[in-house]
Amino acid sequence: MSASDDTLATEVVAFFDVDETIVRGNSAQRYAIEAYRHGELSSWDAVKLVWWVVLYRVRIISMRTWMERASMLLAGVDEDEFADRARALYDQSIAKRLDPEVVERIREHQESGHHLVLLTATLRQVAIPLLEDLGFHDILSNELRYQDGTILGGFVEPLCYGEGKVVHAQRFMESKGCRFEDAYFYSDSIADLPMLEAVGHPVVVNPDPQLRKIAEKRSWPALHSAP
Repeated sequence: MSASDDTLATEVVAFFDVDETIVRGNSAQRYAIEAYRHGELSSWDAVKLVWWVVLYRVRIISMRTWMERASMLLAGVDEDEFADRARALYDQSIAKRLDPEVVERIREHQESGHHLVLLTATLRQVAIPLLEDLGFHDILSNELRYQDGTILGGFVEPLCYGEGKVVHAQRFMESKGCRFEDAYFYSDSIADLPMLEAVGHPVVVNPDPQLRKIAEKRSWPALHSAP
């Protein structure tokens, strides 16, 4: 283990979900709207992206199906071009939708010297500006498949969602020598229950109805932001 790893092993890791946790709303929907406004996405493709998010939210399609469909809309797009789109999306839309209560909690973890990690189903390129703006150290997220700098469609397994988030987090914690019992995780969604159960310090943020019931039963801390 290197000296830097020894240092990290003494730190507490704080994981944060993105959509409906740090960011109010869904980043994929914002991407569709902003890309359409700037002529980068056809009206039909924008409608499909938004509609698939709706279908996922009401449990008609799975996250995997939604990701597979969305990734195919990006097939053929240049990797750098997509990164530029994601940065523009952040500057024009997402940066204005950060939850102030969660941002304050992020600052508290930073002041405590904790290691901050975005743990999200959001695509890596979309999350990178958030990492840079808020001072996170790492991202564990879904990643698209590329060939020679061009998006192929599809994503790298395992999907960073549900139990998959625990898999990604386990690999990270093992590589750094950190302990789950010392870690925090912030999320709004019942889909993140496996990860919330894995850490020693689960915190729910404006939880959905299912997660709220569980959090209240288990006396988990909660952040409730004003609408």
